[in-house]
Amino acid sequence: MSRSPNDPATSTGTSAGTPKGPALEGRLPLAENQRIFREEIAPVFLDGCAPQRAPVAVIVAGQTGAGKTAVTRMVKDALDRGGPSAWINMDFYNPHHPEYARWQAERPQEADALVRPDGDRWWEQAQDLALSRGYNILLESAMVTPAEYEDICRRIRSARLPDGVAPYRIETAFVAVPGPVSRLGVMTRYLDELQRHGHGRLVDPDIHDAALRGVVRGAAALEREGLGDFASVLRRGGETVHMQHIAPGGPSSDVTGTPGAGASLVAAVEREHARVQTTAEAAQFVARHAAAVVTAPDYALPELDRIARSAAPILPAPEAPWRAVADRAAALRTAEPPHRPEPTLLARGDHEVIDLLAHNLAERHIAVSRGDTNPATAARHEHTTDRLLGELSRRSALPPEARGAEEIHRRALRADPMPQATPPPARQGPGTGTGTGVGAVAGAAAGSGATARADVGTGTGAGTGSNPTAAAAAARSRSVVAPQTPTSGTRTPTAPPRALPATRPAEPPPGRAR
Repeated sequence: MSRSPNDPATSTGTSAGTPKGPALEGRLPLAENQRIFREEIAPVFLDGCAPQRAPVAVIVAGQTGAGKTAVTRMVKDALDRGGPSAWINMDFYNPHHPEYARWQAERPQEADALVRPDGDRWWEQAQDLALSRGYNILLESAMVTPAEYEDICRRIRSARLPDGVAPYRIETAFVAVPGPVSRLGVMTRYLDELQRHGHGRLVDPDIHDAALRGVVRGAAALEREGLGDFASVLRRGGETVHMQHIAPGGPSSDVTGTPGAGASLVAAVEREHARVQTTAEAAQFVARHAAAVVTAPDYALPELDRIARSAAPILPAPEAPWRAVADRAAALRTAEPPHRPEPTLLARGDHEVIDLLAHNLAERHIAVSRGDTNPATAARHEHTTDRLLGELSRRSALPPEARGAEEIHRRALRADPMPQATPPPARQGPGTGTGTGVGAVAGAAAGSGATARADVGTGTGAGTGSNPTAAAAAARSRSVVAPQTPTSGTRTPTAPPRALPATRPAEPPPGRAR
């Protein structure tokens, strides 16, 4: 979760895009707030970080639900190469409030709003401490107001640093995702929390939309005022589609020979917000939406319907196959769910079942697009869709104890050394895996064997001359959020670049990161 003076997880708008003010109930005295930060928070999350002579601050920016957490983890992995960095995240700090556990148990929809005033203070104290020690800093921002991005950049620029420490290099990774995709991300996260904990955090759509506009606002301010040094625009799965140097007080310049060259930062963000999705991305979106329709409580259906209608412009033609999936999911809500689990899906988790559904939908859409009218092919895809959605419906109807027993059985099946007969297809579309990655590492080389740097954002790249490929490599060597070459169509994970970790980056410290 990012700093949230207008916490999109719990706020309700007093008017469109106007967040509600913070609650004061339970607010700690300033001295107690500072004591908790000094004695409980700083020792766990900040005291072990490594001071730098040329520190870097990276802000991962995007509306709530855009998929910032996966990008943040990859950037964290890069920053930590120079020693542990300061990942400043309010979700890590909120559990230290003495009333937070009780609020979550008794008033789950209000808990984050109640803790927010103290969370804001801890978040600002964490910034001050990290800046005073010259740590590499990693932040997420939902971009709802200038306080969540522009003011942070100014604060870093004006910070008083230790002797011998160079001014911070500020980089921003804009996770640019169409509004319907991020709104579905918010809803599916809520439904996951509801299933696991019995409660979750719903984002007011007005706050989400204010954050969506705020991404464009922040990008414009970055270019106009020179609030940072470097910016990248990324898709949900980490694919970089634009990167740009930012000149303080002067015109910015994109990086020749890199994705998105020739466009302004704002234009690159707006293009991604309106972009028609690839077939694989659309299939993943429609599969996740259908799964949500099958499993959601009744009160969530109007929002899911609004998401579906708003997504029509970003789904590739023809539209009929996509609409048919939503209709089938809605019909399953009134049907009796299967009483027995699908034998071929016993070892599959819910997300794997959704991935299988997305794979099936992509195949069906490709067949329709090519004019394949074979009734047998259509019937096979429809049967597979019904079977997968039916399994999700069956699982959602189980009581918690039965779901837990099935999960234990599923883990036991996965531990069986015997390979499964039909391995699942690779995750496609705007997922959160790290296969293709963000390239969020200093000096991640693309293409023709450029040398990857081991340090972070502090050195210089190779001479570029007029060679576009060399220019791109040089930009990567100086940037923590340097890109990988974008792919088109499906995003089937490939072997990670040399500078990316071979395994998933470490999970964040205890807390509920966005």
